[in-house]
Amino acid sequence: MNKKEVLEVWIDDYTNRLVRLAYSYIKDWQKAEDQVQEALVV
Repeated sequence: MNKKEVLEVWIDDYTNRLVRLAYSYIKDWQKAEDQVQEALVV
């Protein structure tokens, strides 16, 4: 696998966990998703 494929797998595996973590701080599901998406923009 090349670096891009590895990153895609990592993002697929961890996005939901990161959103749940962000939600525990933000208490707004949409904002939590947006924050994780912004953090993962490559």
